[in-house]
Amino acid sequence: MATIASAGSIAVITGADGKGVGVSKDEIANIYLGNSSTYGNDITANPVDHSTGSATRKKFLKAVIGKSEQDFARHWSTRRFSGRGNPPKQLSGDSAVKRWVAENPDAIGYIDGKSMDKTVKLLLIIP
Repeated sequence: MATIASAGSIAVITGADGKGVGVSKDEIANIYLGNSSTYGNDITANPVDHSTGSATRKKFLKAVIGKSEQDFARHWSTRRFSGRGNPPKQLSGDSAVKRWVAENPDAIGYIDGKSMDKTVKLLLIIP
């Protein structure tokens, strides 16, 4: 796993004190699609998302999930309608995502790599 995130990359994060030490792109995709709620050695993951329309969100969905925002919304509409869960909570901007992840022990999220700091722990870099 790379240890330095840069501007333009997507940094998948957890709280600075989180148990996670790394995660695969497939594990993250399954978490955000609602197919799994854990990663690694059964570490619970409660994902948080960026707001609809955010450039970071569009890049994440394309690179990790392989879906557009519209396709991702349809996926979650189907899951909700069939009683199989709700989409991740949406927050506006990297600062809000970092704050949420830092304050909620099982939370994971993603931010632009330029926003990385010591309040969160890097799990994965998406170039």
